[in-house]
Amino acid sequence: MIQELEQLIDAEIEQYENIVKLETEKKEILIKADSEALLNIDSQMLDVIQIINNTCEKRKELCEKMNIMTSSMSEIIGYLRNIDSEAAMRFEEKKSIINDYAKKIGDLERTNIELTKHGIEFANKTLDAILKGFSVTPQEYNEHGRSVTSEELKISMIEEEA
Repeated sequence: MIQELEQLIDAEIEQYENIVKLETEKKEILIKADSEALLNIDSQMLDVIQIINNTCEKRKELCEKMNIMTSSMSEIIGYLRNIDSEAAMRFEEKKSIINDYAKKIGDLERTNIELTKHGIEFANKTLDAILKGFSVTPQEYNEHGRSVTSEELKISMIEEEA
């Protein structure tokens, strides 16, 4: 069962590596603002996340069969130290690899979030500028061809109503 557990962890690590590759690609796609490619990469990421979830569920089930309290790497390593010190060392290495991938994924995700925020802010500023261009206040002119202030316009409208 230890070998099966190790294979599950290796499969999980492989998927974390895929997430790092996809997050890196996503960063480039965000920079290029390629919405079609962004939808595609997000779809691929969801597929990988589903694989990771399935693998984690299998790991949890296997840990229950092995009477390991939880499926966390620390718990697995603690369990293995009592029965197979070599396996425990291999799992410690795998835990380190997973932690490295977790850090890389977190860093890439933060970068991608910032790129997305910047894109939204830029789009909002562009939209504001466009809308301001459309909301030009029409100017009124008096009988001498001079522009009328809004206060004069209000007074003349009141006089017309009276």
